[in-house]
Amino acid sequence: MADIYSDGTYLTNNPGWGAADAAWKAGHVVDMLKRNSINPRSVCDVGCGSGETLVAMSRLMGPDVSFAGYEPSPQAFEICAAKAGGPLSFFNAGLEAVADGGFDVVMALDIVEHVEDCFGFLRELGKKGRHKILHFPLDITALSAARPAALAETRRTFGHIHYFCKDTALAALERAGIRTVDWVYTGSSTDFPAPGAKMKLLNAARKTAFRVSPDAAVRLLGGWSLLVLAE
Repeated sequence: MADIYSDGTYLTNNPGWGAADAAWKAGHVVDMLKRNSINPRSVCDVGCGSGETLVAMSRLMGPDVSFAGYEPSPQAFEICAAKAGGPLSFFNAGLEAVADGGFDVVMALDIVEHVEDCFGFLRELGKKGRHKILHFPLDITALSAARPAALAETRRTFGHIHYFCKDTALAALERAGIRTVDWVYTGSSTDFPAPGAKMKLLNAARKTAFRVSPDAAVRLLGGWSLLVLAE
């Protein structure tokens, strides 16, 4: 793990460590499981951050499902460990500590873009459970190509060292031997209040374009991420 996740840099840039959009993310994950008739008894979240996604999922899925969060950052673990109890367990460890085949569903939500050996990570993730749920930010767009400073800011603030579009994310899974079962776009920017007038206009354009052609809107204007169910 890079130093920014333990030296205070990431925490300074992202004080909530993913808590702000956790309920939104949990809703999308639970919807994906339901639409594919998957009813897990155990769920693992690798790189669980604040742990709030698992907290939200436990509320949506009920007490009969157990949830385990693995978080290697000591600072993030301090946040999520306080939420342990009942169906929720948290461990100060990474993917290497997850038992092969140990869970019905294994998740890596906005994680792959941070991992130096992303293909090795995906291959190992594939061993941990039958079903995998992954969430990829789609940083590669025509708009981001025209504004390279925005990609640099994404790297500085969020620690992204790999950039994906839908096709490269799905290709990465295929290369790692993981079969995509289903996928959906999630409105990682458009589903939240815009921080200013320019962003409000951009999000309005994104939503209009998405209604006409989702793939084209995502490729050109961005504002969406990719949620994948895989085996």
